[in-house]
Amino acid sequence: MYKKDFKKLVQDVSKRSGICQSTVEQVIPALFDEIRLKLVQGTYPCLPIESFGTFAVIEKPARRYHYHRPEKGIDKWVDLPAQKRLKFGMARNMKRELENGEFDPSRKAFIQHPDDPPIRRRHGMRYSKKRGNISKDGQFSILSSDKEG
Repeated sequence: MYKKDFKKLVQDVSKRSGICQSTVEQVIPALFDEIRLKLVQGTYPCLPIESFGTFAVIEKPARRYHYHRPEKGIDKWVDLPAQKRLKFGMARNMKRELENGEFDPSRKAFIQHPDDPPIRRRHGMRYSKKRGNISKDGQFSILSSDKEG
């Protein structure tokens, strides 16, 4: 990132969050360094950031590639080694915002810990695999099919 773009990002984040610019200037690189470190170490093979997207490390198996250039008289097979790649999948909300060109400030991005159960949206509420709903005010309720009686 260019220095002037980084300074503009720092100013914008500082203004939106109310945190001083010097702190934001240290936090942004530290955040990306930590994400990169965790993905490289394999601590988080998949790192979802709600309302933004998911970073995932995928392994491409070793394969053979047919390199054919008849104009140069080259026709050979090349062995490509196994590789690890970083894949980014955009969140539905982010995709919708990009298509519409509108930003929804009510949706906050947060990083979900890999040990937590996946959170899915259902009718505007967060839905957990533990068979319960977490309402917008943070209250957890068991679904009716799980209730005894």
